[in-house]
Amino acid sequence: MTYTFTAVYAESEGWIVALVEELYGVHTQARTMAEARRNLREVIQADLEFNRRHHATPFGGCRIIERSVITVTVDWTRFPPRHSM
Repeated sequence: MTYTFTAVYAESEGWIVALVEELYGVHTQARTMAEARRNLREVIQADLEFNRRHHATPFGGCRIIERSVITVTVDWTRFPPRHSM
């Protein structure tokens, strides 16, 4: 499955710091943009795999009755980014 996210990159004291707006806590740092992009892809994959693996067991041992794909549309104009470019 392919996902699309918004990556934000900033420079701080010789480091490139990167985060994903849509995934809380997904961030990394690197010395170069290429390394930051590579690291961010790896962190996103790890986060999604972790969540899938650890949330596959229903809360309280409930029986899963359905697993489906949903599509969500968000009006981001209502929630402008808190960072500036």
